[in-house]
Amino acid sequence: MPDLSPRERKALTALLAQERPVSNAELAARSGLRLQGTERRRLNELHLVESVKRGRGFVHELSDAGTEALIRAAYDALAPARGEFVGLRELRGQLSGAARPRVDRALKAMYADQRINLVPRSNQRALSDADREAAIRLGGEYKHMISIER
Repeated sequence: MPDLSPRERKALTALLAQERPVSNAELAARSGLRLQGTERRRLNELHLVESVKRGRGFVHELSDAGTEALIRAAYDALAPARGEFVGLRELRGQLSGAARPRVDRALKAMYADQRINLVPRSNQRALSDADREAAIRLGGEYKHMISIER
């Protein structure tokens, strides 16, 4: 993920929880900030957020690239080193409040494009209910672990 300011990261995280465009007023109510000026333009130029002028204000939506960037940042916070496997339960915990359908769509796209690796936990008996709930079904099996090489 590009080097983002705390405010930019907070805006991305707030938008991740939504499955629809969000006005600046609603964003302010949910996260305490408005996405304006330089921050808005920078996130738009990085293709992390798509903003459209509606009336007198802007409406913002997290892009697919923005969702992927947040997934990568969550992985980086958990993995001791690139390429190491971490549980999807832990990854989802880092993305608390995220809309699950959005995250699942991003994970499926990243997997299909071979940007991530998703595998089942080898010891299925060791899975907790939370591990099973966090899994994603791909190719006829549930995947519980994620790794990212680059």
